[in-house]
Amino acid sequence: MGCGNSESRISKSETELEVDSIFLSHHFNRDVAYEPISLIYNEKPILSPGQKVQNLDSTLSFRYDPNGDFWNAFNLIADHLSLDDDLSIALKQGSINGIFFFSSDQIGNQIFNISGNWTIGTELTDSNQEEIIHQFTENLFPILKGKLVFEKNRYFENRKKGYIEYFSTYPPKGKGFYWTIDYQVKMK
Repeated sequence: MGCGNSESRISKSETELEVDSIFLSHHFNRDVAYEPISLIYNEKPILSPGQKVQNLDSTLSFRYDPNGDFWNAFNLIADHLSLDDDLSIALKQGSINGIFFFSSDQIGNQIFNISGNWTIGTELTDSNQEEIIHQFTENLFPILKGKLVFEKNRYFENRKKGYIEYFSTYPPKGKGFYWTIDYQVKMK
């Protein structure tokens, strides 16, 4: 029985070292109290890096993402995605459709590796561009008020304690007419 306990302690220690290595490679420090990210959900920031998964808003729907960044380390890191209705916006014509990603470690359930993507599900025209910008900045990212414009490969960044939020806009590819807004949190 003593051998079994010793082996499980060694395994856990090895697991913790592997998770620490992943955190280090992503510049995430589990002991830092990070500021909340700029994405708004139910009128408040959706999460803070380092927050425990179980402390997310209970109304936020999300699921395991088998194709996430850490699919090959599923025993150490859990990838999640959310297609929650409140991350998308109905427009007069069309919609803004959002998907939000985050990862958490399997030991402490701390969230890191955060990103998202919003597709403008209507052709961008002079007449609807103002509505799209207003709805996106009012309901999801107020930090982008007065900054969000749809120009080819436009890039924005927002610096916070311990990380930088990156926003990029991309025009349609090929014959499509859907613009996208990418969001990524990079730890410093």
